[in-house]
Amino acid sequence: MRTHDRSEYKREWARADRAANPEKWRERSRRDYQRNPEARKAIDHRRRAKKIGRLAATVTADMLRLKWLYWAGLCWMCGNAAIEWDHVKPLTKGGSHCLANLRPACRSCNAHKGNRWPWATGRK
Repeated sequence: MRTHDRSEYKREWARADRAANPEKWRERSRRDYQRNPEARKAIDHRRRAKKIGRLAATVTADMLRLKWLYWAGLCWMCGNAAIEWDHVKPLTKGGSHCLANLRPACRSCNAHKGNRWPWATGRK
């Protein structure tokens, strides 16, 4: 059996098992999220970008950590302490999910910016 055939078999088995045991898969997903919420969020961002037809590059935790350090953990819009990631050019406006389009942001600025594009830095 070739590798491709085996991976297709595994995908089919997982689909069937997910349909037959939804609670088991929900619990597994919850457990994975609790263990590593940042990784799960990255997966969700990538899935959302792919779903709407945007570029969805692989962004590893190490890459994000280094970018966070580059910005010194400060919001790119106001300079306060950042707690989440922002897509500078929103996915809904044609942006991609890639390292170049991600910057740290505080919750307030990220919520205020929303999916606006273009965005002038600095709030009034």
